[in-house]
Amino acid sequence: MMLAVADAWERPRFPLSGREVMLAGVPQGPLVGRILEEVEDWWIDADFIEDEFSLAERLKAVVQATAY
Repeated sequence: MMLAVADAWERPRFPLSGREVMLAGVPQGPLVGRILEEVEDWWIDADFIEDEFSLAERLKAVVQATAY
């Protein structure tokens, strides 16, 4: 029973892309991917939070904490 539930589960799609990172002021390049990865890790740890405000605030915090 539990395996059937696990097999049927679809991982939610991460709602941010590199475009949002660049709109937050990060220049195009490898840093965009690193910031996306950090925000996605947080999103997964936050149980795939769907709150757009929380995602935007986390992105903002990661961008501000990153020296580029």
